[in-house]
Amino acid sequence: MMITGSATKKGVGHTVGVMQPYLFPYLGYFQLIHAVDKFVFLDNVSFIKKGWINRNRILLNGQAHTFTFPLRKQSQNVDIKDTIVALDDGWKKKIHSLVSHAYSKAPNFRAIVPLVEKVLESRTESIGGLAEESVRLVLEYLEMDVPLFRSSELTIEGDVKGEDRIIGICESLGASMYINPSGGRDLYHAERFRERHIELRFIQMEPVSYVQGSSNEFVPGLSMIDVLMWNDRIHARSLLSAHSIQE
Repeated sequence: MMITGSATKKGVGHTVGVMQPYLFPYLGYFQLIHAVDKFVFLDNVSFIKKGWINRNRILLNGQAHTFTFPLRKQSQNVDIKDTIVALDDGWKKKIHSLVSHAYSKAPNFRAIVPLVEKVLESRTESIGGLAEESVRLVLEYLEMDVPLFRSSELTIEGDVKGEDRIIGICESLGASMYINPSGGRDLYHAERFRERHIELRFIQMEPVSYVQGSSNEFVPGLSMIDVLMWNDRIHARSLLSAHSIQE
């Protein structure tokens, strides 16, 4: 179920963030959601292989280890929302065992492993839908009440792509500001947004570290699963503010 609504945060401009749905994405993804009033899953664009839509990384034996939700064979240029996960031939049990082995000694294991189980047990076949569900479950755990939308369900005038698609999404939600990860600076132009009465800003994640069990060296950029396994809800929420908003 999607979380939808029109409420805005007090003292913060009406802002929108847009990202493709990622599977249990990293902390920076949730920092973006925390920074905006409304968040949109960009689900009606082509699925790109070797991205973070159907895979992510956890900490295993002190090193980053990638886990993947396998997909059914399909033709090229299929939208994320129409990309289907493979039939379960045991891969769900393997991922559950992998996460359990990696974090069985983590302080929040009993609270967080059910989030992974719910996604694995979901009847949703679309990888986009499963990725959305993983994000929603984390938001619920962190008690973050941010309205979520799918780009495929928004009314956007014209057959637009790229920057114009993002502007159209913002206009459909009545946004006065669009916030994008800093890595997308070369993709967007402030003057194009300004022409449509929308401010363009970028979110820059600050360096973050925390104790990862007995690991001697901090491994950054892992799935939010890692953050939640090692940090209680209060500390995890505090990490959401470890960013800056820039022009």
